[in-house]
Amino acid sequence: MFTYRKTDQESLVEIDELKREQTKLYNQRQALQASLANAQNAWANYQKQVNIQEPLLASQDQEEEVGEEGVEPDLALDPPADDPASIKAAIQEVNLQIQDLEAKLAQAQNSLYQNVLAKADGTVYLDQRGRDDNRQAFIRLVGDQVYIRGSVNEFEFFALGDNRIVDLFVPAENKELKGKMVEYDRFPGSGQEGSQSSDEENLDSGMWAGDLGGDQASNFNFTVKPDDYIQPGFSVEMLIQVPGIAIPSEAIVLEGDDQYVFAYQENSQTVKKVKLESEPAGQAQVTKQADLKAGTQVILYPDGLEDGQSVSLDTGMEEGDLEGMEDYGEEAVGEAMEGW
Repeated sequence: MFTYRKTDQESLVEIDELKREQTKLYNQRQALQASLANAQNAWANYQKQVNIQEPLLASQDQEEEVGEEGVEPDLALDPPADDPASIKAAIQEVNLQIQDLEAKLAQAQNSLYQNVLAKADGTVYLDQRGRDDNRQAFIRLVGDQVYIRGSVNEFEFFALGDNRIVDLFVPAENKELKGKMVEYDRFPGSGQEGSQSSDEENLDSGMWAGDLGGDQASNFNFTVKPDDYIQPGFSVEMLIQVPGIAIPSEAIVLEGDDQYVFAYQENSQTVKKVKLESEPAGQAQVTKQADLKAGTQVILYPDGLEDGQSVSLDTGMEEGDLEGMEDYGEEAVGEAMEGW
């Protein structure tokens, strides 16, 4: 966790005003406490005088003659003017005001400090160039755990998923390793561009990967946790392992609700039924059909073929080459693959 202090003038002025009000209340309470002590002493002395005078009055002769003016001598004492109970109530009121003000002051002081909590432990580095340059990261977190950020466009969204295995290659080190997808966007962000990352993203991840998709479609970011340490700032090539088998779209034959492919076997072919899990536009389709193994050669554009019909391979074309396919009289052969 990294903590920094704000220095905006408005917040500082508010805190100064609260502190001045706090000092006034402290002084007011101190004066009331002194008045209470004086009042309590005055009432204590008054009570002593009353206790002394009462026995004297009781011992006087009840038939003593009154004075010449006909007025009985006044021996009563006047009580003190200050009432300790009222002073205590005033002190209690001031204490409540102090409590409210101290709560406001604590809140204002805490608001000056902002905490940034990273997803992983690490060391915080400050680059003073980032104070005035928004293009430069002001705060960078570097730790033992590195996360890689990448993105795909909407046509490749099907490749994203929790805990997907990802093959990683670091060109700078000629290093291959694996990782796991730990997070991905369910919805595209406004103005997202996979080839860029904000300062906030840089705090969460030590490095990011380039965009895997195009700029014209919506982009979806994802995060990969590599199994081994990668130097922050290095570029990384990623291959997402999609469960199931990828089949070229041109090899799929649709009959009602069923889908089939023609598997090539030594100048002949056999029909295999498949189940499509997703159908991304312009991409190979994914199946989890156990009967079709990775590496099986499938026939592209199998229009008019029948199960078991003899076919031959055009050695002048590479397997999976789609260019000029309709110009060839013989069937082309593609390949079912795992991953993407």
